[in-house]
Amino acid sequence: MKKKITMLRFAARTATLTTMLVGSLAAAPEIPAVYAASSASTAQASAAQTAHGTGQDAWAGFPRVSPAALESVHLTYDLGGGRTYVLDKTDASALLMTAADGTPYLDPGTDAYIVNPFAVQTLLRNLNPYVASATPNGNAFLTTSGRLLTFDKIKTTGREVNYQAESDYLVAALCSGATAAHPLTTRDTYNIGDTYVEIDMANQMLYYYQDGICALSTQIVTGNTSNGHATPQGVFKVLNKVRDTNLIGKDYVSHVDYWVPIIGNSIGIHDATWRSRFGGDIFETGGSHGCINVPLAKMKILYPLLTVGTPVVAFY
Repeated sequence: MKKKITMLRFAARTATLTTMLVGSLAAAPEIPAVYAASSASTAQASAAQTAHGTGQDAWAGFPRVSPAALESVHLTYDLGGGRTYVLDKTDASALLMTAADGTPYLDPGTDAYIVNPFAVQTLLRNLNPYVASATPNGNAFLTTSGRLLTFDKIKTTGREVNYQAESDYLVAALCSGATAAHPLTTRDTYNIGDTYVEIDMANQMLYYYQDGICALSTQIVTGNTSNGHATPQGVFKVLNKVRDTNLIGKDYVSHVDYWVPIIGNSIGIHDATWRSRFGGDIFETGGSHGCINVPLAKMKILYPLLTVGTPVVAFY
């Protein structure tokens, strides 16, 4: 017989957490942008942080769950070892934004409930101890695009819940009112931790992961490969953070609002307001002097999330 893992206090814990960290929608709640599920962009989460209007305005774009879907949702998580965790409408209610009286907030504009991505992450982290392992399961770094790459400075340290994949699954299951059995998917853990910047120069994309969740993604322009200014690949870290400064080279002076060096004080991540386009093959002939150029709007979000020491993994 399978062992059923019960979390009798989960709903209460999550409701309390939601009240403390989110508050009522009518009070223009604040929620860290890094906890926005993939269905709600970081930009939308950021807007919600600063919104001063109604709950509907503050949470525009966040995933919605209809009352009918909430009634029917019934997920059975296979945790291995004969253990399961069942999430029905009672616990699912604890994954929704709450009104001032503590009940799930029904958005009058859509007649649906609003998913609380922070509570989704809390649930997954409560489940993680049942599947986590301290035994390394490989020696390769898995990129966002699905490639397995080997770096001397990156070692696998064990396994944990794949928070990105499971967040995507759980939000989709809530919104569709799914009734299903689902094995928790896991991923390698790394010695660099779950919070890092990934720079995929082959696809000209930057991703920022916090606690295993992709909180921001953006097109970029990296170093010009045709004239010897290709951005180096490897494992680096944020060395400093500087606002409103000039980048000075042999033949240029460029003002940037946000400067985040990762190699000495010569190569780093910064905004590039002189560019109107990012991504594609621009870097091959029209790239930078080696830096990672990011759209200003994205850099405004990324900059406060970074800290000195945040790992940066760059590759082609």
